[in-house]
Amino acid sequence: MRKFIVGTLTALSIVLTMALPLRATHTDRLRARLSSAGSTSDSIKILYDLFDLSDRKNRTEIAWDMLEIAEQSHNDSLGLDMLRHLANLYIRNDSVLQLLEEKCAAYPDGDDHSATKTFISLRRAGYIARYASEAERLEKIRDIIRQYRLMPDRASAYERVERLGSLCILLGNGTHRAMLTKHIDKSLDMVKYLPANDFAVRNIIFNQAAAVYTNLCQTDKAIAADKELLSIMKRMSDFYRRKGRRYRNYDTIRYSTYRNMLQNYPGLSKKEIQQCYDSINAIAARNAEVAADLRLNVTDAYYNMATGEYALAIPLLENIIATHTDNFNVMRAMRNIITAAKAVGDNETLLEYTTKYNNVLEEYTRLSAQDTYTELQTIYDINELQIRNTRLELDHAESRVQHQRTLLLCGIAVVAVMLITLGLLLKVIKRSRTLTKGLAESNDALKQERANLLDTQQKLIDARDTAKRAERYKSEFIDNMSLEITNPLNAIVEYTHLIVDCADNDKKKYLQRYADIVKLNTELLSTIVHDLLDVGSLDGASLSVKRYPALVGDMCLLAIDSVRSRLQPGVTISFLQENAPDTYITTDSRRVEQVLINLLSNAAKFTSEGSISLSYRIDRTNNSVTFAVSDTGIGIPEGKEEEIFDRFRKLDRNSQGSGLGLAICRMIADLLDGSVRVDTSHQGKGACFLFTIPIS
Repeated sequence: MRKFIVGTLTALSIVLTMALPLRATHTDRLRARLSSAGSTSDSIKILYDLFDLSDRKNRTEIAWDMLEIAEQSHNDSLGLDMLRHLANLYIRNDSVLQLLEEKCAAYPDGDDHSATKTFISLRRAGYIARYASEAERLEKIRDIIRQYRLMPDRASAYERVERLGSLCILLGNGTHRAMLTKHIDKSLDMVKYLPANDFAVRNIIFNQAAAVYTNLCQTDKAIAADKELLSIMKRMSDFYRRKGRRYRNYDTIRYSTYRNMLQNYPGLSKKEIQQCYDSINAIAARNAEVAADLRLNVTDAYYNMATGEYALAIPLLENIIATHTDNFNVMRAMRNIITAAKAVGDNETLLEYTTKYNNVLEEYTRLSAQDTYTELQTIYDINELQIRNTRLELDHAESRVQHQRTLLLCGIAVVAVMLITLGLLLKVIKRSRTLTKGLAESNDALKQERANLLDTQQKLIDARDTAKRAERYKSEFIDNMSLEITNPLNAIVEYTHLIVDCADNDKKKYLQRYADIVKLNTELLSTIVHDLLDVGSLDGASLSVKRYPALVGDMCLLAIDSVRSRLQPGVTISFLQENAPDTYITTDSRRVEQVLINLLSNAAKFTSEGSISLSYRIDRTNNSVTFAVSDTGIGIPEGKEEEIFDRFRKLDRNSQGSGLGLAICRMIADLLDGSVRVDTSHQGKGACFLFTIPIS
């Protein structure tokens, strides 16, 4: 055994003498020390220093040799460390990653083994997300979901991080998915339970979180993840320096972190922006790899945007669009070009990239695979509730293709519904004088764009194709406007509370009253918009029902929690069967919760004192369950029990809301083969609504 290790070290010394550059005095000195090392332990320390000083090619050769030494000398700590390093070096080679995974399985159990197994698994997930086909990626997602069902109740933190982290990586590199943020947040929370000195897994999770938050335009969360990455690298540097790793270098990781922070410049202060830019240039001055990447001008593009140099930023952003194939980078660059063009008054560039951005948004929407996320949410929530007996079937390849076709047809139906909803939205928007000018300009731009398209294509298409193209533009406008309304509303609320927080103590109470009024009205406006969209979707029969086993009590508690903040002072809300045994039914829980929330919100709006209650009754004879929402509010005048379910019907013209809540409840109930009605036998003050649906 000793002869083998000595021979390996001698051969490695010869390779290093031939391959390593002579530019570093430290490297020359280390090679000389390696040739005369007196023990395996001393040689390993020298090899670590040579590994840290080498370029990628030579580092790979050293890592394989050190792994061989570890296996022959049964040095588990060294072997597992080299497996992690090699996984980093072969992130684009799945066959090698698979080999490393097999080698890792031979090591004894322990935190170091669990950390290495998790690290390699996350790297393999990253390979599949970036380089595998869409079919292979979806199959891997389904395989991980199947593993959730087999995970024991007392699974370790590493097992949970491995499953959820892999899912987030696989989903984060596809098109946007609505529930991805929730699972990224959960994976960051799970990382807290890992050993303090496990930096490798933390790095992957936080790096992926920063990328996903950036792609989803969640600036504050992206910056927080990047700052945590910098903190982890600081702790790593201190940790390995204490272990004698003097030359371990994190320049490339720090560079990518600072660059990602610059791309989220709206969330940085001027001082932080300059610090990021200066840090990047300092790293590039000492690192050739970073300097080469810096010449791609991504950093300068977003630095110019952050400092208001919009004219300089536009050509650099156009270069990003021309050289990058990643959809998120292209979309981010287009958004910034539109911002810069508006700032400098470049209307030609503004029109060009507004059109391109709309086309990218259309492609982005088309590629969205909402069914995968719904499946993920179902499996994950069931695992959290420790329900192991529920079985979910994975569709066969042919049924998956059919399902995607169905989604496409549903998308076409949604476009038609959006056109109808557009008319209603225009009436609401026209009431705001501040939006009239912007709406007129947007309408003129759309008309001009349509005229240009008709001029180039009128000889090739007929009137029917023209109508379809107009429908597509209107649907894009509705999608954009729904986002444009939601984001400013959220900003108004946040900045209103910020003003209150920054005010003097003697003025806070006075200002808080107005801040609450602002929040209430923005929530009302947001509710009106979403109600209009829901009515349009239900009219077009584009909403699908996905039935699966769900707990009645859980749906009730979720609805109550969602409405609790809307209660008027002094009003209480309760779930009468909160401590009773729960019951499973097979239905679309999301639609049921939507009806319950609407009914409870309606009760909260008209109940100024007293209480609101929610209960349910199972009717086995008729195979149905009936939910009852009772309140002590103003009640419903006799003879108006059916009239209140009409659209836009409000018995009190001065009350808040659009008059769509109860209409939506009845439409969803019909969709679930159920009913919603007023309980005319209700005694006492207030009103009682009954919502009945089949059990299965």
